[in-house]
Amino acid sequence: MKKTYYLLLLLVAGFAATFVAACSNDENDEEYIGEIIDNPVTGITLNVTGSEIALPDIGDTESVAISATPANAGDIERYHYLFTSSDPRVFTVNNEGLVTATGYGEAILNVVAQNNTAISAKCKVAVLGVRVASITIADASKNIELVRDNNFPTYNFSVTVTPDNASIKTLKYTTSDYKVATVKEIDGTITVTSVGKGAAIIRIEAKDGSGKYDECKVTVKEYEYRLLDRSKWAAIDSSPTTEVTVDEYTSGGPAYVIDNDGLNTAVGLLKAGAPGGPVSGQPLYFTIDMGEAKAFNYYSISGLWAGSLNSYVKINRFSLYGSNDGEIFTPLQENITVSTSVYDVSALLNNTHTYRYFKVAVTPSSTGITSGRTYVLVKDFKLGERVIVS
Repeated sequence: MKKTYYLLLLLVAGFAATFVAACSNDENDEEYIGEIIDNPVTGITLNVTGSEIALPDIGDTESVAISATPANAGDIERYHYLFTSSDPRVFTVNNEGLVTATGYGEAILNVVAQNNTAISAKCKVAVLGVRVASITIADASKNIELVRDNNFPTYNFSVTVTPDNASIKTLKYTTSDYKVATVKEIDGTITVTSVGKGAAIIRIEAKDGSGKYDECKVTVKEYEYRLLDRSKWAAIDSSPTTEVTVDEYTSGGPAYVIDNDGLNTAVGLLKAGAPGGPVSGQPLYFTIDMGEAKAFNYYSISGLWAGSLNSYVKINRFSLYGSNDGEIFTPLQENITVSTSVYDVSALLNNTHTYRYFKVAVTPSSTGITSGRTYVLVKDFKLGERVIVS
């Protein structure tokens, strides 16, 4: 019985010795359990010149030494360090802290104590090559103005980077307000796209750490369509008209085209050949006095366009004339085609005009007189001015 007991004690003691030896086998992983160190290491610094390691070109090297604080720390000899690069494409580093440049750019050197990860330090490593000396936006592109009209207009330009042999020519493009304008670059062409009203600063910056950049201002405005006040307008002349009620529309003289009731009334211009209508070859028209000269550059016309049943009362095109004496009319734009598939059409004129009187001459979609359709209908006609607003 005693022999068995002694043998068991020997086995336990041997196992304990083996376990302790296994846990202490790594000579670089030193643990001093239960030992109190007076004046321990509290931090480290990297012995580099300035705030970063600057390597002139690819293949250049620099050794990094480490200083522990305090310098007389009691456990300073026990510290081992791990060196890593945030981007091996820029530089690599070995276990002794030798930094080797592998490409142009910037990356971070990280150093951490292996036996105390709370102790660490880092610094920037820049592989300089030939740095950008200047980035220049041409004066013509310094102040860009874009005007939106239910679209997103763009502006293209380029920049000049010097010197030509700069090692890193890639640039960074940013906008101060994505709600106003965006910016991107494709194959050397920089494109600014308008988004909404306002102003934004476009910044173009070198990526080589040189800090070189240039900026331009983008102002986005919008078009606003302002209809002319028709309260003083008066219908003063027209070709022969007819007063009928057809398809819930009441037609009559030219006053109906400016009565602000484009849903229910229309001017009914008799076609050539209709009883009481104009002689063949004479125009169908109406004339309006606006009361005073007004500037305008766009029109809005409404008619009974849609539906094949009413094809004989549609207009195909019209011409617009202006006058300041009511007698001599100048052509402003002629033969403006109107699609017969829509009710209302608004569009810009070729130019801005200022007149007191205007005349609208229409050409019927069909000159035939069938099923009593001896006329064409124009429900509403408006003039206005498109202006730019900030």
